[in-house]
Amino acid sequence: MKQTDRSENSQRRRSPNFLSAPGHSAASRRGAVVGLTTRAEPTNWFEQGCAHEEAGRFHEAMRCYRRALEESGSSATCCFNLANVLYRSRRKVEAVRFYRQALEHDEDSPDTWNNLGVVLCELKQCDEATRAFQRAIALAPWFADPLYNLADCLDERGHSGTAQRYWQDYLRLEVQGEWSDYARSRLS
Repeated sequence: MKQTDRSENSQRRRSPNFLSAPGHSAASRRGAVVGLTTRAEPTNWFEQGCAHEEAGRFHEAMRCYRRALEESGSSATCCFNLANVLYRSRRKVEAVRFYRQALEHDEDSPDTWNNLGVVLCELKQCDEATRAFQRAIALAPWFADPLYNLADCLDERGHSGTAQRYWQDYLRLEVQGEWSDYARSRLS
């Protein structure tokens, strides 16, 4: 369900969830994309981008997602995926722009709010990151990632007392694993 690879800029914070928006899982993308071509119909640019992203070809994925946006107009899904590959390509300021654009289309996406928060925190825009994590939590209190990320962000800013609540909430949802071990260590 969620990406748990560590970002290079933090040994603790979860990287953005590299999930496609609802309805565009890796399995459904594989079924939809038979082969990659150099020329795609406008309706296929998005699928081409998904296939490139899944294969780790982020530059090609960016090109396809941008083309899909140009030819088919902006959508939350396409902006979200483009922001993810921009983040993976270390183009964080651009990623923020496209996460925000995705939110203009779907302001109720906890994944997008969480991912925006991670990038903002890495860009040292902690107040905005905190608000993004809080919005993700309000939308999906069962979603563990923004709880973890908010607790970590608050701890980094010296607000360990406030962070304790979020570490505890996170551990109610995620009992085992490396991330849970770290969260427990922050409560000690």
